[in-house]
Amino acid sequence: MAMNLFVVSSSGPARAPKIAGLSGAPHAPPSTSCTSDGGKLLGGLGTTLGFGAVALRSTRRAGKVKVAAFDASKEVGVTAPLGYFDPLGFSKGKDEAYFFQLRSAEIKHGRVAMMASIGLVFQHFIHLPSLASVPSGAFATTDLNAAPYSLALLAASAAGELWAWKQDPKLEPGNFGDPSNLLGSGIGAEYSVDWRNKELNNGRMAMISVLGEIVAELVTGKDAFQQFG
Repeated sequence: MAMNLFVVSSSGPARAPKIAGLSGAPHAPPSTSCTSDGGKLLGGLGTTLGFGAVALRSTRRAGKVKVAAFDASKEVGVTAPLGYFDPLGFSKGKDEAYFFQLRSAEIKHGRVAMMASIGLVFQHFIHLPSLASVPSGAFATTDLNAAPYSLALLAASAAGELWAWKQDPKLEPGNFGDPSNLLGSGIGAEYSVDWRNKELNNGRMAMISVLGEIVAELVTGKDAFQQFG
């Protein structure tokens, strides 16, 4: 009886181990752990940036403080019956700093006009001996004999504007002190709102009066006093 020299395993022929990636070997499904983690990271970053942008906009909105626009009609000089006096609209839409300059100029012009309104009338009666030949009226300054006096007046006005009457931004517009001591004499107790309103109103009336006197002199040839008759 012949003996079998080779024994065949009952479990079947041996199989080579399957190596992933080789031809014919099944591929394992790709791992989703890295992709999932990356998506979560990007999603979290996007959310953080979104909240940061919202917070930044909120901070900017909170930081914006609404400042009330400057209203010149609430300043000194608004009195009955004219109320807010700005017939040419110089201060419309302007800020407080610009209005401060306008008010200073208005007060200066009003003061000059008040003196001029008196001078235009009284020069009809009063003449300096050296100016006896100079005609009365607003155009006396154009006479050659009055030229030295006109130049002196111009120089004095320039000196006052450039040095003597410099506006202090810490004080009210037109407040250059009290050279005549009117406040200390009892005429005015202080540079109050009432005092300033009176000065503004008188100055405005004087500017209109002087303008009317000059125009009337151009038309009629009469000085300020002669225009009454």
